[in-house]
Amino acid sequence: MGNIVEGRASRINAVDGDGSHFAGWSDTSFGSRLAALWSDGGGPEWIVPDGQDPYVGEATGISSDGTWVVGGGFQEGVKIFEPWLWSEETGVQPLGQVKGLRGLVLDGQHFARDVSDDGRVVVGQDTLFNLGEQFAFIWLADNGIDMLQNYVRENTDAATAAMICDGERAPIKPPCTDWRFWNTAAVSNDGKVIVGTGSNPDGFLEAYKITLP
Repeated sequence: MGNIVEGRASRINAVDGDGSHFAGWSDTSFGSRLAALWSDGGGPEWIVPDGQDPYVGEATGISSDGTWVVGGGFQEGVKIFEPWLWSEETGVQPLGQVKGLRGLVLDGQHFARDVSDDGRVVVGQDTLFNLGEQFAFIWLADNGIDMLQNYVRENTDAATAAMICDGERAPIKPPCTDWRFWNTAAVSNDGKVIVGTGSNPDGFLEAYKITLP
């Protein structure tokens, strides 16, 4: 499938529904990953050319029709390691950072993993390097970004909410012993169902499914 800079690496992370569009990264001449797209049998092209602002890290997800692409590592000015959303029509949109961890998390990276076909639901996770933890997030076009566990607590019944960790976790609180959503793997094409891996009350990793209202 080729790379942009000869002798440097590339990788495809996602493919659309009919196999005509691919999203991933192709290294710059300095070896850093830049988001790249492969379309209609052609070679890769960076979403934002090397050496131009903003810096857009690797692409990790693509909608089933190839219109929307998501990823992580967006950097521009004071914004750092944010998830992002791209379409040819809108260009790159940084999605912000989840709160309730350390405010603006500078020792971690946010990566969007998947996007609905209308581009209005994005899911992913933030990784805190120093703590070795991950926190799933959800971004909604109408509401912005939030920790997934916060969103579910606020949009479910009281009994279910009581089983889920609140958003203000490490390092300012003890480890949570309730359900915690660790990462997100995918969102359905209609944006209604999210799946991933969480930590259950026994402390073991377990698959979860969330159906949005």
